[in-house]
Amino acid sequence: MIRFMDETSAAGSHRGRARTACDLCRYRRIRCDGEKPACETCRLAGVSCVFTPRVGQRKDVRRELAEAKATVQQLQEALRAERARHQSQTPSLTPSPSFATWPAAQTDILDSYGIDAAKEAFRKHLSYCDPSFTSIVHRMGHTFNIDDFLDQACYSFKSRYPVHQSRAVIPKWPPQELVQCAIDYFSRTGLYSVFPVVQAETLSSDIDPNTPWDKVKAADLACPVTLTALLGRIHRHEPEFADAEPDAYVQAALGLLPQLMMDSENLRTLESLVLLALYIFPTGQPQLAELLLSMSVRILYTLRANHDTTNQHVRALFWLIYFIDKDLSLRQFQPPLVHDSDCTLSLPDTYISESSTHRLLSKPLSPSELLFPSDLRLSLIKSKIYNLLYSNNAPTQAQSSETQARRLQHIRELDQELNDFKAAFPVSLPLVSFLSGMARDVPDILLHDMSLRGYNIHLEYWFCLGRIHASTSSTANAVIQSSLLSSSMNLCHQAARSTLLFMVRTRHFIMPGNFWIHAQSLLTSIITLFQYIVTAPSARTVEQDLSILESIAETFEEIVESGKCGDGRDGRFPPFYITEKFVRWLVGFVRSRGMHQQVV
Repeated sequence: MIRFMDETSAAGSHRGRARTACDLCRYRRIRCDGEKPACETCRLAGVSCVFTPRVGQRKDVRRELAEAKATVQQLQEALRAERARHQSQTPSLTPSPSFATWPAAQTDILDSYGIDAAKEAFRKHLSYCDPSFTSIVHRMGHTFNIDDFLDQACYSFKSRYPVHQSRAVIPKWPPQELVQCAIDYFSRTGLYSVFPVVQAETLSSDIDPNTPWDKVKAADLACPVTLTALLGRIHRHEPEFADAEPDAYVQAALGLLPQLMMDSENLRTLESLVLLALYIFPTGQPQLAELLLSMSVRILYTLRANHDTTNQHVRALFWLIYFIDKDLSLRQFQPPLVHDSDCTLSLPDTYISESSTHRLLSKPLSPSELLFPSDLRLSLIKSKIYNLLYSNNAPTQAQSSETQARRLQHIRELDQELNDFKAAFPVSLPLVSFLSGMARDVPDILLHDMSLRGYNIHLEYWFCLGRIHASTSSTANAVIQSSLLSSSMNLCHQAARSTLLFMVRTRHFIMPGNFWIHAQSLLTSIITLFQYIVTAPSARTVEQDLSILESIAETFEEIVESGKCGDGRDGRFPPFYITEKFVRWLVGFVRSRGMHQQVV
C-alpha cells in the first residue's frame, strides 16, 4: 500500500488555475470533492488528504510519475491475473503484501530451457552470421527456410522428448538466509576477481520485500537479490545453491526496474543493472541485455567512470561494461554504446594480463587481482575490428583504390595485434595445435589455460580472427582480391576449423549456462566451413571438414542423449538439439549432391 506524507497544504494555483484534486485523487485519476479536512476518497482510504502545490517544473514531474505509476499498475494487474493460476502451485517463499503492488516491469524472462525460447534465440543468432549463407544454398538449387527448419526441429524435439515442458517463471524473493550465503560465497571464493561488479562487504542480506516501497531504495534490494540469482545459476552445482530458483529471483528483481530508472545516479543502481545484464546475456535474450546495458552506460558516464578515477571499483565496473559492450557490438555488427574516444583506456593496475595455467587452475582467486571473464586486450581488439572494418566510417567496396589500400593496411595491423596477443600464450602447446589434431589426446592439465576463462579466450581469439578476414571477401575489390582474398579465405577457414575442433575437444565445457555466450562463434564457424566446402569442392580438406561438422553434430547429440546438461528437470536443452539438427542438415545437403566426391 502506498504511504503518503502526513502534511497539510492548501490547494495551490498555477498560472491562475487552482488545484481541484488532492494527490490521491489525482493518482487514481478520479474526481475529488474538495471537502476539508479530507475528501471522501481519502476518508475511505484512511490516509491524509494532501494537496501538493504545483509550482514550475514540479507539476510536470509529479504528473509524469503519477501517469507512469498508473500505467504500470494496470499492466501489473493484467500480469497478476495471467499468473494467478500458477500461484497455488508455486507459492512465494516470502509473501510480500507491500511489494505485491510494486509496479512490475514487462520484461518476463523466457524459459531458457523452453523450446519456443530456443527457436527465437537460434533465429536471432543465426541472422548475425554470414548473410550470404542462404544465397549460396539457393545457387545450389535449394531453398533454406529458417522458420520451416525451426518448426520441424521443434516438432521433432517434442516428439522425441514429450515429457520436456516449458515453465512459467513466477517472481519470487529469495530467503534471507540464501542471500547471506551468496554474499559469503562471493567473498570467500574471490569471485570479485572475475566479476568485479559489487563489493561483498558493502552488501547487506537484511532485505525485506514486506517493507513499504517508499521506505527502501530499489537498488539496495535488487543488488543482493540479483547476485544471489547469478551465483545460483553459474554455481548451481554447489550445495549452497541446490534449492535456489534463480530465474524467479531475477524476475522479481526486474520488477524493480521502474524505481531503478528513477534513481539513475546511484552506484548501487549501476551495480544492480550490470548484475541483471550479466544474468540475462547468457540466456539467449540479447535485446533485454542491451536494454540493461544501455541504462548502465548512462549511469557510467554520469559517474565519469569512463575516465581514470581514484575509485578502483568504479573503474573495474567500467571495464566490465566495456567488455560486454564490445562483444555485443562485434557479434551483431552494431555501433557500440561505449565509444573509445570518450574514454580513458588504461587497464586497471591490478589487472592480470599474462595468461598462466598455474594462476588460473591452481592459485585461488583473489579480489586484489582482476581477471574479468575474458582478456580485456581482446575487447580492445574487438573495438578496433568494428571501427576499422565494419562501422559506417570503414572503407567500402564503392570507394577508391586508395581507400581500399587503407583497409588492407587496417587488416594487416589488426592481424599483427592479434598475433602479438597470441604470442603471450605458452609455446609448448600453441593455438594451432587444435587445428593439427595434436591436442586431441592431451590431458587438460597440459593444455593452455583450461579454466572457463581460458575457454572463453580461445574461442574469442578465433572469432576475432574470423571477423577480421571475413570482411575481406565481401568488400575487397579486384585490385587487391588476388593477393588478399585467397589468404583471408584460408585464415577464415583455419579459424573455423580450430573453433570446432576445440569445442569437440573441450566438450565438457559446453553447458546451457555458456552456450549462448559462444553460439555466435559456433554458428559462424559451422557456416564458414559449410561455405568453404560448397565453394571449393575440390579442396583437399573437404572430407576432413565434413568429418569435423559430423563430430560437432555427434557431440551435441551425445550431450542431449546423456541428459547431463539439464537443471534438474528432464535434462534436455533444446538449443543443443536444434544445433545438432542444423549441422546434420548442412552435412546432408553436401553429401546428397556428391560435392565431397569431387575431391582431387
